[in-house]
Amino acid sequence: MYYQLLFFFLFILSSSVSAQFLGTGLKYTEPNYGHIFKNNQKEIRFEPNPQVEVAIQFIGPQYAFGLQFSAEKEEDEEFLESSYSDFVISYYSAQMLVDLFYRDFQDFYVLEDIDELSRSNPETLSGSDIGAEVLFMTEQNLFEFHGDFVFNPKTNYDYFYKFGFVHSEIGGDGSLIPDQYSEDFDQLSAIETLTTDAAMGQMGVSGLYTFSSFFVNGFISLGPRLESLLLEGAKKESIVLISPMVEGFAGISYFNKDLQIGLRTRIRSFESTIRDTRYSQTYMAQNIYLLMFF
Repeated sequence: MYYQLLFFFLFILSSSVSAQFLGTGLKYTEPNYGHIFKNNQKEIRFEPNPQVEVAIQFIGPQYAFGLQFSAEKEEDEEFLESSYSDFVISYYSAQMLVDLFYRDFQDFYVLEDIDELSRSNPETLSGSDIGAEVLFMTEQNLFEFHGDFVFNPKTNYDYFYKFGFVHSEIGGDGSLIPDQYSEDFDQLSAIETLTTDAAMGQMGVSGLYTFSSFFVNGFISLGPRLESLLLEGAKKESIVLISPMVEGFAGISYFNKDLQIGLRTRIRSFESTIRDTRYSQTYMAQNIYLLMFF
């Protein structure tokens, strides 16, 4: 699947070579993507095995493409290797950004001891997201907000509004909750697939501060998430929920007229209640990136 996405990505790129690209670069990322179920002080966490990701991105005057993935590895008797992919197409103008994205996570681990983060019990639980986000800035500071690339940086801050839709699925070969936790999560132990269709609206503030040839930028945003959950297993059940959602980003970079190099971290989190169980999803990623402009 990764090779198909790469070929599709290169096809789009080759069909647009007549446009002048402003930048291209590489990005190395370690993601942390978790699904957490908590009931009566019992908590289990599913997340992929952390590993270094490779990303390729191209930036044009009004568009950008990004492909980020990890290579799949063969599993052995003790370890189940996780894999990850993220494909984004972006269009932007002075005050608006549109992102179309697809994310995929394969083969989660169960963390039995949250305090010690001891990994055990590899599961074939997998997940995927497909969706879109539209962002409106109150001023013409979109490049500063977008994070991966900043042209002519100057100290400023800006308010923004963001709206999005995402279709998400997680499931596996068996039930969503492993057998050893069925007594604590009996109401969810028969669920095989959790499907979510969600709409989100957020308001936030972004900022950028320059120091000689360095700049620091970031944002934070809050807003409601309206979601429809479909629980599938022995029977089907639909639940509609409204939950809070928070996103944040912080980064530091060095730049000149030819290149930009930096590091950043990003987090996205929300929490819902399914029957008597709290369910939360958190995505966090740290990455180092290098961009060259021409």
